[in-house]
Amino acid sequence: MKCFTKHILSLLLPWAAIVLPAACGIVEDGSMCVQYSVVPKPVTKAGEALPDTLTGRMQAYLFIDGRFSRTVEPERDGRYLISFDGGAKASLVFFTAPKADTATVRTPAEGERMETAAVKAGGLARAGAQGQDSLSGIYYGRYDYQSLNGTADVQVAVPVSNRCARIRVVIKRIAEYYGTGDGYTLSISGLRGSLTYDGTVTGDSVVYTPPASFDAEGRLCTIPLTVLPNAKGEHLMLTLYKDGKMLWQSGVDQDRKPVTLSAGDDVVMIADVERNDMSIQVMTWRQYKQDTVIY
Repeated sequence: MKCFTKHILSLLLPWAAIVLPAACGIVEDGSMCVQYSVVPKPVTKAGEALPDTLTGRMQAYLFIDGRFSRTVEPERDGRYLISFDGGAKASLVFFTAPKADTATVRTPAEGERMETAAVKAGGLARAGAQGQDSLSGIYYGRYDYQSLNGTADVQVAVPVSNRCARIRVVIKRIAEYYGTGDGYTLSISGLRGSLTYDGTVTGDSVVYTPPASFDAEGRLCTIPLTVLPNAKGEHLMLTLYKDGKMLWQSGVDQDRKPVTLSAGDDVVMIADVERNDMSIQVMTWRQYKQDTVIY
């Protein structure tokens, strides 16, 4: 059986995609047999290349017409070779969790749909409660094949990036109003615990209670947590307790807009209990480090 076309796809930034056409043929029933050699390339949210240490650990999942077909193992050189009927709608999905004990990358059942099969990040809450960095990340990439009327001149760019967000919370002037001590608890709600194979955040609601301590300036600071971002239409909520009694709660920023997390964010959420509007200031971690002396 001869194949209609052959491409070499590199999951890179747009300017780095490589596509090489080759000799073609047609299957007996007239449909196209498409072959690909795919190389995933991890990138940051900004599109900057990451070390390829994750590449060999990635599992590839092939979906045909939205339903799981099979896994694709990497070759020794890191390429993933796939073939399918070019008349079908095919999607190749990459998933990996560097810390396997904090996320479960489950192989979908044959025929399972992309929007229902999911990676469960249930280990996030447990790790956060134990005072550890909860998850280094869930790396995801997806390429949807589209037949361009049989042409072999196709170029794609599909980055494989971290779909988690990193968050820290700082509560200012809390010691002045409520005193110091060990009875404080901060909960972070409005998040969920699964990521589907079509890239949608879903699953059960997750509430985090990260360990927190006072710094030299009397600010209550949590440990950093790596979590899945908010689902579409949902937002974050911070609630502060002391000895089980709620002291403060907010889910809006200084413009009264809901506070949300996006994939790849690395932020600090700052609350000042003295402010009458009970708003949350959101800063990037880089900006916060530049503007604040970290003790």
